Amino acid sequence: METLEPISGLTDEDALARFIFSEQHFAATTGRVKHQAFLPPSDGATSVFAIRSLPESHIWELGRVFVASPARRTLRARADLTVRDVLAASLKVVLNSTPARHANLVGWPTEKSAQKLRAEELAARATLKLTPAVVSGSPPLQSS
Repeated sequence: METLEPISGLTDEDALARFIFSEQHFAATTGRVKHQAFLPPSDGATSVFAIRSLPESHIWELGRVFVASPARRTLRARADLTVRDVLAASLKVVLNSTPARHANLVGWPTEKSAQKLRAEELAARATLKLTPAVVSGSPPLQSS
């Protein structure tokens, strides 16, 4: 079983992936991520993963193993963006590495309308990636 390499820090250029489970959070026909994909939960921390130097198949496996399976949800898509994109929306990325490469987008304002504006900024900068029909071809990942 392959181990997922942890990372110790992020640069502005590092790529992040926000895994998406609801078809209401993206528009496949236009290739667009909707702002709802980024809105923070009640704890104010939007979950993402640092995907630096991971092949596509491992990124999907990361979402399946560490997010979709534990939540018993179907992975539909992901939104890719960079740390720079998050900073441009006046938010911060905090690595917590539980599991490896996990991070949170934090610094959300408390007002819902302000949260929506920040989420819209992230969505506008994000690249939509649809889940492949079959996420396979790589060994399962394990957090170290």
